[in-house]
Amino acid sequence: MSKTFIDFLISWGPMIMLIIVWIYFIKKSGSADYRTYMGKSTKLMEEYLAEMKLINKKLDLVVSLLERDKGRK
Repeated sequence: MSKTFIDFLISWGPMIMLIIVWIYFIKKSGSADYRTYMGKSTKLMEEYLAEMKLINKKLDLVVSLLERDKGRK
């Protein structure tokens, strides 16, 4: 092996091992389950959009009532 590769392992080896152990524990704890997170996020977005559609319908009704009252005057 070349001296530069050994120097690289000596200098970066501990950091690489720490990252590998950190990733292992994150996956083991279940915090890295992005599918569940994305599912919750998608559900919240769908609820938000449904609520915004309801609000838009109500605003359209208010606008039409105001225009109707404006036409009477």
